Amino acid sequence: MSVKACRVFGDHQFIGMQDEQLRACIQVVEDKKGEDWKVFHVSGIADYMLLVTCNSEAHLKALGYALYETLKQQGTIGRIDYQPQSGWFVLDAFDFVAHLMTAEMRLFYRLDRLWGCAPIVTASDFPVDFKAETAAYAD
Repeated sequence: MSVKACRVFGDHQFIGMQDEQLRACIQVVEDKKGEDWKVFHVSGIADYMLLVTCNSEAHLKALGYALYETLKQQGTIGRIDYQPQSGWFVLDAFDFVAHLMTAEMRLFYRLDRLWGCAPIVTASDFPVDFKAETAAYAD
């Protein structure tokens, strides 16, 4: 895989509906206390891939369905792939894919490493106006 096919979403301004959906999803992740989240721009597979660590199976399920509802309210119906007690919740919303995993599953599958050609992106990498919107969730 070439490095060009695996660029991380970073200093770009949020434009278009997909980016607004991404903003809303990240706010949900912050609000629901998702941990160690990263966003990758993965052209050819989806526009964005979100990886999030959850602290329990209940946390995983609650955050996954909250993301689903957020996208649904914005007019995007995603497909959920989740088996109870699996430690992994996938929400495929066409141009946006979210992988929520327990710490054990994230360590085992190492999706971060699979997309390692892209730098890590966290809340501090988003535009100033987004950081201000999510400041209340960071505590």
